[in-house]
Parts: sequence; C-alpha cells; structure tokens
Amino acid sequence: MGEPVPDVRIDVVRARGKCNANFHEGEAFFYKGSQLIGRERGFDCLFAQATVVNNLDRLKLEKGPIHISCPDPGTGEGGNVTFRISSIES
Repeated sequence: MGEPVPDVRIDVVRARGKCNANFHEGEAFFYKGSQLIGRERGFDCLFAQATVVNNLDRLKLEKGPIHISCPDPGTGEGGNVTFRISSIES
C-alpha cells in the first residue's frame, strides 16, 4: 500500500483572465485525505486537480507551501490560475 494522502489546503492566489471553472482569488479548498471538506462548491476542474495530485509529494520534500499553475489556458480570452498548496498539520 502507498502512503496516505496528506491533508491539504488549496488557496487560489491569482486568477487572470477567464477561468472555465470560475475560480476566484481568495477561494480556499480543504482536503482531508482524498475527501473535500467544508465546501458546497467542489474543486471541479480536472486540469487543476491533476496538477495538485501530481505535486502532493513535493509537500514532503519542501518546507512551506508550494505554488502551482493550472495548465488549462481557458477559452476565448484565455486565463490562468495559480494555487498555493499547504499541508494541514493533524
């Protein structure tokens, strides 16, 4: 079996242009393991989710939060969202 999924906080720190998932600066999402907690709105972008999941191991290697950018450029005007992922201490 693999290591458990860490508890994390995901903050939207910058949103430029039009995001198809409608993420906005200041939003925060919390995961306990693989379960989204405390939000009516889900973390509903597959591109952003894949980027978060692929970078979770970096939290074990680096001190402090990590910043990632969604790889989906959006449609029409385009857009870009930057997220900060932080470990939640249990």
